[in-house]
Amino acid sequence: MDAKQINIALNEIYQQDNQRIVFWYDGEREFEEILGSLELDGLTLLRLDEVGSLNLKIQLELEDTKGKYLIYAPFAEPAPEDNWLLDIKLYSHTFFADRASIILNELGLSSQALRPYLTRRKSFFRSQDRMGRLKKLITPDDKEEDLDLKMLAVLTRSEHPSFFSILMNLFDAYCTDSGFEPDTSSKMLQEINKFDLATSFWQLVRNRFGYESDSPKITDLLIRLLVTDLANTLHADIPSGLSHFVLPEGFSRQNVSVFLSQWRTTIGQFQNYNMISRYYGKQLKI
Repeated sequence: MDAKQINIALNEIYQQDNQRIVFWYDGEREFEEILGSLELDGLTLLRLDEVGSLNLKIQLELEDTKGKYLIYAPFAEPAPEDNWLLDIKLYSHTFFADRASIILNELGLSSQALRPYLTRRKSFFRSQDRMGRLKKLITPDDKEEDLDLKMLAVLTRSEHPSFFSILMNLFDAYCTDSGFEPDTSSKMLQEINKFDLATSFWQLVRNRFGYESDSPKITDLLIRLLVTDLANTLHADIPSGLSHFVLPEGFSRQNVSVFLSQWRTTIGQFQNYNMISRYYGKQLKI
């Protein structure tokens, strides 16, 4: 974030948000050198390493109760119990200029608590294309699990952040004009791994379907979904040679049939369902 971007961000805080006092904690001292190049018209810049807390309180709350101030600290924000300016900070605004905060503002997210999470996901945000597609899915109160789901939707080119839609698109990536190719390398799955979303993806699979494995694989998941759906709809015992593929009892087994029903009846998707189910029907001799 350069001086121009900081000027724009600060002007929005003072003018649009009508703030009088803004605290800026710069724990890494990344922006100390550009302070002198900021255009602070009508603002008074004070440094917490140069002004005592008591003197600052007197100035802000007794001597000048209308002036606009930027309070810069070349250190990390202290804990509440150690912050002598906490009372002033609570009715003021805190400005952040790190990369995570820029992403937070650009996506329109409301929770500052997401900043560490956004830092961990920073590789995903290096592409303006991914950022643009993600912004269309974001709501201000999204949490970490919501964002992971929506990032998966972006990587699988899903129009909606629906886990079933994500799965259909992921499975479709293994289908070509030549047929179902389970041994091919899926670019979508590669990107899910590349951007550290694999753990979140398999956690979603586990929550929806009860599928767990030390080495989870798309092909293994597909077989278990198809056989479990067969077990759910077969008016007889599942053949013993297939029973070990059936996913655990409970609500997750019904989720399997709901998902496969959607897949079978979705325009543009059902052809690949037919291709994959026929493939495994032959493999399993059903």
